[in-house]
Amino acid sequence: MNLAVGQIIGGRYKISRQLGQGGFGTTFVSQDQHLPGDRYCVVKQLKPQGDDPFTLQTARRLFDTEAKILHKLGTHDQIPQLFAYFEENQEFYLVQELIEGHDLSKELIPGKPLTQLRTISLLREILEILEYVHQQHVIHRDINPRNLIRRKQDGKLVLIDFGAVKQVSTQILNGKQTSFTVAIGTPGYRPSEQANGNPRLSSDIYAVGMVGISALTGLLPHELPADGDTGEIIWRDRATVTDEFAKVLDKMIRYDFRERYPSASSALQALNDIGKTSSATVALPSVSSPNRSGTKGKFSKSILYKSLIGIGAIAILSAGTLSILHWRNSSNATDLYHRGETLLELKRYEEALNAYHQAVEIRPDYVDAWQGQGDTLLALNQYQDALNAYDKAIQIQPDYLDAWKGRGKALDQLRRYEEAINAFDAVIKIQAKDFEAWENIGTIEIKMQQYSAAIASFDKA
Repeated sequence: MNLAVGQIIGGRYKISRQLGQGGFGTTFVSQDQHLPGDRYCVVKQLKPQGDDPFTLQTARRLFDTEAKILHKLGTHDQIPQLFAYFEENQEFYLVQELIEGHDLSKELIPGKPLTQLRTISLLREILEILEYVHQQHVIHRDINPRNLIRRKQDGKLVLIDFGAVKQVSTQILNGKQTSFTVAIGTPGYRPSEQANGNPRLSSDIYAVGMVGISALTGLLPHELPADGDTGEIIWRDRATVTDEFAKVLDKMIRYDFRERYPSASSALQALNDIGKTSSATVALPSVSSPNRSGTKGKFSKSILYKSLIGIGAIAILSAGTLSILHWRNSSNATDLYHRGETLLELKRYEEALNAYHQAVEIRPDYVDAWQGQGDTLLALNQYQDALNAYDKAIQIQPDYLDAWKGRGKALDQLRRYEEAINAFDAVIKIQAKDFEAWENIGTIEIKMQQYSAAIASFDKA
């Protein structure tokens, strides 16, 4: 059955818009009519492969089993909750928590590689969620950037769209039951054993490793060559990476699943151990002693001549003092800004905020440091202070795209919705094809109960 906008299913879920469609079913944003307020959720419509009684009975049993697994997994803060599941007109429905935010593909931009530090932080985020999944003896089977959502509320990653829901374990062929497993997953992130229908916990580790390599190289998986003899991915020459981290990634994406980390816990441990086994030693250059064996200075040179040289040198030094101080201040501010960026990536927010604050004290017009300060305050849920920082950045540079985005997010959290929309409108004026801005506008319009406007905004995204 094809669902239409406005249609109610399960006696309570009103379809608002379609999110996506694939070979396993269709996903919708819906409104729960039985709860007060504007509670929106995701409804997944799953269609069995056949409509004969035996196939429906088998699908019903599998659906019930997988729904119970999702319900258990949904107790984790970074996995969507399962609110309900039901059958209607021989089709099956899952009702899950709607996660507002953007998927990871918006952060992994082709041609723009991430730093090693940021990539490690990203993989740690993913593996910490996956560790819980693997502890429940569940294989996700479809880890890729589009199934990782950066939650707008707190900036945390949320793992969605478990492949187990898509699994079909039996099919009726020529009147007989034939067991098989559908090759679930996204090409490039799906290892060979999973493509052959035999997924394992380490299949998820392969996918996470490919996310990391894509982040480091700025390349999509299909753009990376493979060794014709071993099947191993060739990527090291396309990234700036230490040997220690590269070895961890290589082990994550081994062609033979037996050579990979067996689960998320072991991969996470290897990641956390990076840098612990070695210490850097900086060799300082030796300083030669001054030459004390030289001859005494001769008095044949005029003392007056030497005095004049000394006076001239003092004048030159005095004239250059302001320039030197300005250079030092500029250098110090830049160092503090980069320190703030690193601390922000590590989620050490208070330390990051202090670094950014020192940077703008040295250089009050340092627009990037004001932006960093805003981002940090936003992460700390200090929305009014974040707004003030973004406004300062915009005052210095009126076309600063990220500052306008940050301003819109801060205003949204402050529930100043009209002003938030105006901020995202400013983003669109600067960059017309900024789809994230349209998504944010649509989300805010839903909060304002302007549903027709929201649908129009989402259509532009």
